[in-house]
Amino acid sequence: MFDTIEISSEKFIKVSAVIDRIEQLGSDDISVEYDGDCAECVVSINGSQAVIRVSESGLFIEDRYAKSPRELLESAMLVRHRLTHDFGIKALPAN
Repeated sequence: MFDTIEISSEKFIKVSAVIDRIEQLGSDDISVEYDGDCAECVVSINGSQAVIRVSESGLFIEDRYAKSPRELLESAMLVRHRLTHDFGIKALPAN
């Protein structure tokens, strides 16, 4: 059983730009939490059991419950679908 998918990035992700993008949406259906130095953030989508933890080096899609690899991948694909179709986020800002 698994609860996390890790996706590494060849470029540095601009975490502060991710935070700004989520906050600019002004939607109650998506939220972002972050610390003072914006080294990483956690994006939550209402109705999803998974959250996305974003750092400069990549992102982690973390489900609240351990699942089979197939179920975890399906959960990650649902998160991706919601980000792209519901919120218009097709890529993460990177250097």
